[in-house]
Amino acid sequence: MFDTLFTGKNFVELAETASTNSDVMRMLAGNPPEGTVVSATHQSQGRGQAGNYWESRSGKNLTFSILYYPTFLPVSDLFYLSKMVSVALQRCISTLLPGQIVRIKWPNDLLVNGQKIAGILIENQLEGQRVRVSVLGIGLNVNQRDFSPLIAAKTCSLRHFQDTDLDLRAVMAALLQQVEREYLRLKSGQFAAIDRDYLSKLYGYQEPLHFRIDGQTRSGIIIGVEKQGKLAVELAGTLRHFDIREIEFIR
Repeated sequence: MFDTLFTGKNFVELAETASTNSDVMRMLAGNPPEGTVVSATHQSQGRGQAGNYWESRSGKNLTFSILYYPTFLPVSDLFYLSKMVSVALQRCISTLLPGQIVRIKWPNDLLVNGQKIAGILIENQLEGQRVRVSVLGIGLNVNQRDFSPLIAAKTCSLRHFQDTDLDLRAVMAALLQQVEREYLRLKSGQFAAIDRDYLSKLYGYQEPLHFRIDGQTRSGIIIGVEKQGKLAVELAGTLRHFDIREIEFIR
């Protein structure tokens, strides 16, 4: 079905579901194989980071979740899962949209020319100081051309840059290949290489940006993303670290 070693070999395709991440979590009692993928034509309650809703029109986009068992990964390195999926998405989208500027926006979005095209929601189960289960939820806008007025100005899809609709299964195949490649790099301990690839495509990295912090607009420069996933920003000569709820990008 897919040209991968194990990712997507067990593929569950649903016409409709509330959340593919929740579906995978419920499947865990049956010990599904690593690389299991659950995909939905329509996801009625797709979730984004911090409880946000993920808008996706039925049959137009990819909404799916991948199950991995990264027991090799210490809890202290948990954010590397987000990094490796982000790198995989960035590479896949860049291949599909040559000439466009594709960036990773901390902590879990992908942008094309500054507009959001994909999002990631990762849910984990821990065992001691190791990661026992990781469910990687991915939403990628593929063929949807119109979005609700609330997000239309800052959202795009692959179709916006193509003359015709794309084959969803072909896009899925390309994406699963990239995710598995990055997962295997992570498993082999190539943390430094993943860091380099992540930072090289990170939106706003080492560039002056405006942020909203504690209700105020501040100017700062993104210095990097620390091991635990906090965003490192230099503000008026002082280095500070932020969780997702503590800082907001201002365009």
